[in-house]
Amino acid sequence: MLDHIIFQNGGSTVNIDRLPGSLQKTKTEQPPTVEDLYREIGRLREEVAFYQETHHAMMGLFEETREAYRLLRDALQAASLHQDLPHAFMSVTYSARKAGTAMQKALREASDKVAVCEKQFLRSFGISLDDTSTRDWTIL
Repeated sequence: MLDHIIFQNGGSTVNIDRLPGSLQKTKTEQPPTVEDLYREIGRLREEVAFYQETHHAMMGLFEETREAYRLLRDALQAASLHQDLPHAFMSVTYSARKAGTAMQKALREASDKVAVCEKQFLRSFGISLDDTSTRDWTIL
């Protein structure tokens, strides 16, 4: 979606540059000037920074997801050893709620971080979007 927004506003990304139409267009253009190349380097640095920050946010979400999985796995293993079924059920329920809360928090944080990254990336192209009414995490 970001690529589309950037393209609509006259910008380009690596994904756009790889499209057949873009590749064909570059064959007929004049060779870039040094100034054009400096601008391109700046654009690529912004794009790399965006992908690094997004990757960092997703790795945080991945770690929290693994932690929630471990919590549920351990609760189920412990419950399977219990002789007292109501106590085992309560233990699993508590762990499931705790894991669910942790996942919801991790999803919110990752969503917020990615939204900030997207906003900064678009701003580097001179594009600003008003997305205050459409936050992803409100549905969680």
